[in-house]
Amino acid sequence: MLSLWAGENALGIEAVAGAQAQELEAQGWVLGMNTSTPDWSALTAQRDHRISIERIIELCEPGQYAGFRMEFHIRDLAPIEPVIEGLTRSFRPEGC
Repeated sequence: MLSLWAGENALGIEAVAGAQAQELEAQGWVLGMNTSTPDWSALTAQRDHRISIERIIELCEPGQYAGFRMEFHIRDLAPIEPVIEGLTRSFRPEGC
């Protein structure tokens, strides 16, 4: 499953990422990596045999952001890793 979204938050990326982490924990996910800066965040979590990988970036206008979340079965990690790497590498604002 791949989800994409965009939004606005005057409190910034770190606040958005913190809220996302709390939501995942409330749903029973165990957080792995959870790193945030004012420009981006990266979060991984695991529940049962599923992995969730989430990235959020700041867009050109302050307070605007975009995010994606991939959720998949742990057995699919090896074949999907190149897809995650490519998506993460290309996930950046353009034309700022």
